[in-house]
Amino acid sequence: MADTVIGRDPPNDGREWDAQCARCGSSVARVSCPTCGGEGFFDDGEDLDSIDPCDDCDGTGGWQECCSDAEWCEANPMQGREADARGKVEWFVVRTLAEVPHG
Repeated sequence: MADTVIGRDPPNDGREWDAQCARCGSSVARVSCPTCGGEGFFDDGEDLDSIDPCDDCDGTGGWQECCSDAEWCEANPMQGREADARGKVEWFVVRTLAEVPHG
Protein backbone atom coordinates (compact mmCIF):
# COMPACT_ATOMS: atom_id res chain seq x y z
CA MET A 1 0.00 0.00 0.00
CA ALA A 2 1.20 3.54 -0.74
CA ASP A 3 2.75 5.71 1.95
CA THR A 4 1.04 8.85 0.62
CA VAL A 5 -2.57 9.32 -0.41
CA ILE A 6 -4.45 12.38 -1.64
CA GLY A 7 -8.02 12.30 -0.36
CA ARG A 8 -10.49 13.49 2.20
CA ASP A 9 -9.51 10.91 4.83
CA PRO A 10 -6.50 8.64 5.40
CA PRO A 11 -6.78 4.90 4.83
CA ASN A 12 -8.00 2.93 7.82
CA ASP A 13 -5.15 0.43 7.68
CA GLY A 14 -3.71 0.57 11.20
CA ARG A 15 -0.83 2.86 10.30
CA GLU A 16 -0.47 6.34 11.79
CA TRP A 17 -1.14 9.10 9.23
CA ASP A 18 -0.55 12.86 9.23
CA ALA A 19 -1.60 15.42 6.61
CA GLN A 20 -0.51 18.47 4.68
CA CYS A 21 -1.94 20.62 1.90
CA ALA A 22 -1.51 18.66 -1.32
CA ARG A 23 -0.92 21.88 -3.29
CA CYS A 24 1.52 23.95 -1.22
CA GLY A 25 2.69 21.52 1.50
CA SER A 26 1.50 23.72 4.39
CA SER A 27 0.11 22.23 7.56
CA VAL A 28 -3.59 21.52 7.70
CA ALA A 29 -5.99 21.91 10.60
CA ARG A 30 -9.33 20.27 11.27
CA VAL A 31 -12.25 22.65 10.84
CA SER A 32 -15.62 21.82 12.40
CA CYS A 33 -18.54 21.87 10.00
CA PRO A 34 -20.56 25.04 10.62
CA THR A 35 -23.77 23.43 9.39
CA CYS A 36 -23.94 20.68 12.03
CA GLY A 37 -21.66 22.29 14.62
CA GLY A 38 -19.11 19.50 14.27
CA GLU A 39 -21.56 16.80 15.31
CA GLY A 40 -21.81 15.17 11.87
CA PHE A 41 -25.55 14.68 12.17
CA PHE A 42 -28.84 16.36 12.97
CA ASP A 43 -31.07 15.13 15.76
CA ASP A 44 -34.55 16.54 16.26
CA GLY A 45 -34.52 15.09 19.79
CA GLU A 46 -37.82 13.29 19.40
CA ASP A 47 -37.27 10.16 17.33
CA LEU A 48 -34.05 8.11 17.35
CA ASP A 49 -34.81 7.04 13.78
CA SER A 50 -34.66 10.67 12.62
CA ILE A 51 -30.92 11.17 13.11
CA ASP A 52 -29.66 12.26 9.70
CA PRO A 53 -26.02 12.70 8.62
CA CYS A 54 -25.01 16.22 7.68
CA ASP A 55 -24.95 16.74 3.90
CA ASP A 56 -22.11 19.29 4.05
CA CYS A 57 -19.57 17.12 5.91
CA ASP A 58 -20.98 13.69 4.98
CA GLY A 59 -21.45 12.89 8.65
CA THR A 60 -17.79 13.38 9.62
CA GLY A 61 -18.27 16.61 11.58
CA GLY A 62 -15.61 18.55 9.66
CA TRP A 63 -12.63 18.43 7.36
CA GLN A 64 -8.94 19.32 7.01
CA GLU A 65 -8.11 22.77 5.64
CA CYS A 66 -4.83 24.40 4.53
CA CYS A 67 -3.43 26.70 7.23
CA SER A 68 -1.96 29.10 4.67
CA ASP A 69 -4.17 31.80 3.22
CA ALA A 70 -5.62 31.17 -0.23
CA GLU A 71 -3.40 33.72 -1.99
CA TRP A 72 -0.17 32.16 -0.66
CA CYS A 73 -1.30 28.60 -1.35
CA GLU A 74 -2.30 29.43 -4.93
CA ALA A 75 0.98 31.27 -5.61
CA ASN A 76 3.30 28.65 -4.07
CA PRO A 77 2.50 25.14 -5.27
CA MET A 78 5.03 22.39 -4.64
CA GLN A 79 6.91 21.24 -7.73
CA GLY A 80 4.64 19.01 -9.78
CA ARG A 81 1.52 20.08 -7.86
CA GLU A 82 0.66 23.15 -9.94
CA ALA A 83 -2.51 21.47 -11.25
CA ASP A 84 -3.72 20.37 -7.79
CA ALA A 85 -6.51 22.57 -6.49
CA ARG A 86 -6.38 24.25 -3.11
CA GLY A 87 -8.31 22.17 -0.61
CA LYS A 88 -6.89 18.76 -1.48
CA VAL A 89 -5.23 16.98 1.42
CA GLU A 90 -2.20 14.71 1.17
CA TRP A 91 -1.95 12.05 3.87
CA PHE A 92 1.43 10.47 4.63
CA VAL A 93 2.50 7.64 6.92
CA VAL A 94 4.11 8.74 10.18
CA ARG A 95 4.59 5.26 11.62
CA THR A 96 4.16 1.84 10.06
CA LEU A 97 2.73 -1.21 11.78
CA ALA A 98 6.25 -2.51 12.43
CA GLU A 99 7.07 0.66 14.40
CA VAL A 100 3.95 0.54 16.57
CA PRO A 101 4.75 -0.90 20.03
CA HIS A 102 3.17 -4.29 20.68
CA GLY A 103 2.62 -5.41 24.06
